[in-house]
Amino acid sequence: MSAKWIPWGIMVALFILAINTGPRGGPTLNEVAPPFRADLLQGMVFDLKDHRGEVVVLDFWATWCPPCRRSLPAINKLYKHYKDDPKVWIGTVNKESISTQRLTSWMKRARLTIPVIRDSKEEVSRQYNVRSIPTLIVINPKGEVEHVQVGLPNLSQRGLVNHLIELVESAR
Repeated sequence: MSAKWIPWGIMVALFILAINTGPRGGPTLNEVAPPFRADLLQGMVFDLKDHRGEVVVLDFWATWCPPCRRSLPAINKLYKHYKDDPKVWIGTVNKESISTQRLTSWMKRARLTIPVIRDSKEEVSRQYNVRSIPTLIVINPKGEVEHVQVGLPNLSQRGLVNHLIELVESAR
């Protein structure tokens, strides 16, 4: 490597360090979750106020994010585990500008059936102060932010699912 590339390498390393050590974001714990209304990929509308009295799990993600792609199967299993429980709503928030057709195709290829809130303008992400993905937010039945998880707490699918079930149950 020639000496002229060293300053560029240093700048790239500092940029990566700044991204990974900066504030990670997320809403404030134990405060009321910001209300929002947004379209679902599945054609309906999600309104947080309609879910008062329920545990609500929101997983912020994008298709280009490797850790997100790793966590989505666990979120999908969590969704299947609780989908018939009227006191729990599990869903994701997709943060990218991608057509409905492309996102639907991506979800089918990934074999994911979980509800997807569209956030292509990142309005929900801004309200929830989501700066890094994946970010998981658990809202308790009183409408308060109970838990914020930035990144993956466990790399195994079984470990992720067990962790997520513990979060839902503790929020009840």
